Amino acid sequence: MNNSIAFIVCVNDDNQFNETVRYIDNLNMPDNFEKEIIPVRNSKSMTSGYNYAMNKSKSKYKVYLHQDTIIVNKNFIYDILNIFKDDQVGMIGVIGCEKLPTDAIWWNSKSQIGKVYEKSRGDINLLDKDNYLNKNTRLVEAIDGLIMVTQYDIPWREDIFDGYDFYDISQCIEFKRNNLKVIVPNQDNPWCEHDCKVNKLINYEKYRNKFLEEYSKDIYPLVSVLIPTYNKPDLFKKALDSVERQTYRNIEVIICDDSTNNIIEELISGYIRKYKNIAYYKNEKNLGQFDNDLKLMSLSNGRYINFLMDDDLFKERKIEKMMNFFIFDANDEISLVSSNREVINSEGELIRRFIPDELIDFIGDKIFDPKEIFEYVVENNNNIIGELTAVLFDKTKLHEQFGVFNKRRYICNVDQASWFDLMQHGKVVVIK
Repeated sequence: MNNSIAFIVCVNDDNQFNETVRYIDNLNMPDNFEKEIIPVRNSKSMTSGYNYAMNKSKSKYKVYLHQDTIIVNKNFIYDILNIFKDDQVGMIGVIGCEKLPTDAIWWNSKSQIGKVYEKSRGDINLLDKDNYLNKNTRLVEAIDGLIMVTQYDIPWREDIFDGYDFYDISQCIEFKRNNLKVIVPNQDNPWCEHDCKVNKLINYEKYRNKFLEEYSKDIYPLVSVLIPTYNKPDLFKKALDSVERQTYRNIEVIICDDSTNNIIEELISGYIRKYKNIAYYKNEKNLGQFDNDLKLMSLSNGRYINFLMDDDLFKERKIEKMMNFFIFDANDEISLVSSNREVINSEGELIRRFIPDELIDFIGDKIFDPKEIFEYVVENNNNIIGELTAVLFDKTKLHEQFGVFNKRRYICNVDQASWFDLMQHGKVVVIK
């Protein structure tokens, strides 16, 4: 019914639920408007409970809220109905983030938005992420599940989220998949108060990984990892394994094999059966490092590129950490992200780090004006930016062919030539 609103609450504490209902009963109601309150008890998960209530209710508008959330804005119903006049708005929350960080934990985002009163151990504090820039609402990627208001019914993913974590962020992406907006309104005063008890989060990592598996391609940009390989099957296998262990999930792996035999080709067949993100090419004739790199670049589909030499390894969170800088680069200023590197022996033991501690303390975890880095590299003849494996870069900021700088091909310094090109069109990040 278009003139009805349902308040849906999963309940295991009647005292908290009764207080929540008292506040709902005090909300101002439009004329000829009805409300229903649906408690869900003994639900196996948030998603199953919410699906049950969603299917039971005849109301068009539904408010899914925690039993420890109270609505303090008496004009709450009027306010959400006004926002829902835009039929492209599917869901409203009171706090969330415009962009999810690469770990998918919304409160780690650098673009948080919204307000809520947080109640903890009897004290009430204001959590205020007011970044509205004179806008009435802000489009967000995720909202917190303390309250989620909808005007369309989209099934909750109980097939994946059979617990109590990440059901809320999942539903945000499901609305996005249905071309509907999720927004957080500009609240002069917070609409809700939430009792923030300490949760044990026993299965949090399990559901976080499920979320990343299901939704990474909906959220995060594609990264192309390019592997030129030549007659090093044992090392190549370790390199490839280090890509498949990456915590960042939206990766394509492109391999161009310049080997003089078929050992890599035989080795790769098992990987291709197991992993769907690998593309393998055996060169008909030996191209050499430079032209093999160019071939890889031509085959890449991602905006963001990371080469991986076949005798190098990625640490597991390399792409995740580096892509966070690009994701939160609101003004599109960054052209490349690098980090310190380590030389290891065949047992994986550290021999040395490339950048000494006194220098990494200067450059680490910082966005640089490229002139500063450029001058250091040239004056000291020290490529602190890194080799091909170290750097993740935005290929749209390459204005010359890869490996070319000032119209000259660099065979030995192919990496540095491209870093100089990229630095003319964007800033540099070095992670400590």
